[in-house]
Order: sequence, then structure tokens, then C-alpha cells
Amino acid sequence: MKNLYISILLSTISLLTACGGGSSGDNTSPPIIPSTPPPTVEKTYSLSDFFEVTGNEYTYTTLRLKYNSEKIRNIQFSFQTKPENSNPWFSYDSWRNDNQYRMSFDKAGKYIISISYYDVKEKINLSKNISIEIKDSNIINLGMLKENIVLSDTSRPYALTGGISIPNGLKLTINPGVTINGNRFGIQVEGNLELNGTKENPITIYDSSIAPQGSRDFDATIRINYSNLIGTGPYSSYGNRIGGTLELTNSFLYDFDSEIYLWVPSGPVKITGNYFKNTGSINWELSNYDIVIENNKFENWYQESAINVNTLAKIQNNTFVPTKNNDKFAISFGAFHLKVGSILDATNNYWGTTDENQIKSMIIDRNDGLASNGYVNYSPYLTEPNSSTPK
Repeated sequence: MKNLYISILLSTISLLTACGGGSSGDNTSPPIIPSTPPPTVEKTYSLSDFFEVTGNEYTYTTLRLKYNSEKIRNIQFSFQTKPENSNPWFSYDSWRNDNQYRMSFDKAGKYIISISYYDVKEKINLSKNISIEIKDSNIINLGMLKENIVLSDTSRPYALTGGISIPNGLKLTINPGVTINGNRFGIQVEGNLELNGTKENPITIYDSSIAPQGSRDFDATIRINYSNLIGTGPYSSYGNRIGGTLELTNSFLYDFDSEIYLWVPSGPVKITGNYFKNTGSINWELSNYDIVIENNKFENWYQESAINVNTLAKIQNNTFVPTKNNDKFAISFGAFHLKVGSILDATNNYWGTTDENQIKSMIIDRNDGLASNGYVNYSPYLTEPNSSTPK
């Protein structure tokens, strides 16, 4: 019996020691207190996580948000947070067929935008929050110029809150590197407008228009070099048009549907080295001066033809990218004011193909009916783009 008692006592002591009990040493473990998980913070995204963004994050800009329809579709926006008294807006123009939304901000500050969309890969509807901080532009309202003006501040964009009018005898000069948020206000030119961009420091103008306007006693002079004209037609056809000259070189023109309407040029016209994408056509009626259209690239023009001409010109070394459905023309030659049988020189262009029948289908002239008085001479044609034409 005594041996049994001792055996039970030893077993009890062994069990207590294994469990950490019965000891006054430092081996005692502290009690475990359950931790509180940190609060969940919802991630915010930027516009560039969903879109290819064109524009700047300053007031009176219009951001262009191009999406990939193979990744996301059925997009909807709503503004969750915005600065007091602000009126931001967004739009989508289905007729443009460019997979782009447009979004504009009129006040500086932080905006939280909810985006809902269908994820094509995951096959699910999702909703995320986008954060964007808009800064103040350099607000200007020049109105009718009283003296020559030079815009040269490159630290932030200028923003127009009214139109600009350049009377005869005065000049508006825009220096390299300047950005202008046009805010849908135009520049009317009766005098002289010069955009003096460089390859290293181009000028950028968003959402404006440039047009010769005023008294027909005067001729406007418009010179544009190394500039990005986004939503900005460089020789728009509205209002009281006047004659003038246009020199448009080494520039990128994008996303406007107005024609570049030369009407009756009062001097030589030079349009060279430019890239036209999603723009209106080049159109002119009469000219006693040289018109040169060389080394330009034309892609996805909105009107029936990329170039609509009724007088003679030199159209060479250009690239015409055929439309997806081959439903538009590269050159339309009405020749209304010319003798029957007049010839338009459109040799040495690249038509996006070497199929001569397809090239012919991209031209409208007297071969297509009696509405035209002339013929387009397109041969010889290039079998690849000219090396000096924008890629």
C-alpha cells in the first residue's frame, strides 16, 4: 500500500512539472492575450490603373481616358468626394468609336471617384475608388489683345476662361514648353499667331480652336511648329471666316471633328511632318498660291475624306492608314473651279497597301462620276511609309 501511494505521488509531481505547474522558477509562460486585427483600409486607385490617360491634373483640363475593351467594359462613374462648389463632369461619345471617356475638373482639390465596371477576364462586376488631386492652373482671360502678348510660363498650364481675339497688326506668341487648357474657348486670328514649339519642348493646347476671323480687309497668319493640338482644330471653319496663310509643321493633332478649312488662302500653305489621328479633314476651295501637304500621317479621320480638295496642290510622301471598314476615302478631288481633265499630283504616297485596286477605292475623282472635273494621279506610289513621315 505504501509503495502504491509513493508511485501515485511521483506520477502527480511529474505531471505538474510537465505542465509548468508546481514551480516557482522563471519557466512560467505569460498568459496569451488575443490581439485585435488592424482596421481594414480600402485601397484607392489612380486613373492610370484603368485607363491610358491624356491630359494634365490641373483645373479646366479635360482628361481623355482610353480603356481596353478586352479588359474592362460597361464603365460607370460617380463622384463620391469633391471640393466645395465644384462641378466636375464626365462624358462618353459613342459616335467617336474611340473607347474614350472624357472628364473635367473646375476646382482644385481632392476628388474621390467611384468606378464600376465589368472585368472581362474574371467575368465579374467590380467597383473601386479612384483618387485624384487637381491643382490650380494659371488662369488667364486675355479677350481682345491691346498689345503683343507672349505666353512663356512652363511651370503650370494656362487655363482660358474666355476667348482670345488677335486683331490685325498684333501678335500672340506661345513659347516652347507652354501648355494651355483651352476650356473650350477659342483663339480668333485677324493678326498673327505663332506657336514656336521645339522637338525637345513642344507646345500643348487642349480643347480650344484656332480660326482666322474678323474683317476680310485683312489676312490672318497662323504658324504652328512642334505642337500637340488635342481637341483643338488649327484652322477651324466657323463664324466670319477670312483669308489667311497656314504653316503647320512637325505637330501631333488629335481628337477634334472640325475641318481644317482653308477656304481661300491668301498666301502659300504648308502642312508637313504632322500626325493626324481622330481629326477632321483638310478642306480648301480656291488658291492662287502653292499648297503643299507632305510627309503627314493620317489615321481615322471623321469626315468622308482625309483631304477634300477643289484646287491644285502637291500631296506627296504622306501615309494614309485605311479605316477599319475601308468605308472612307483618303483624297476627294472635286476640282469644281478647274477645267475638266485637271490633274492633282498625289504621287509617292503610302496608302497602307500595295493593292492598286484598294488604292483606287480610297480616291474620289472624275473616274467615279461627273461631280468631279479632275483626276488624281497616284502613281508611282510608295510600298512603305517614307522615312521622314511620322511613324
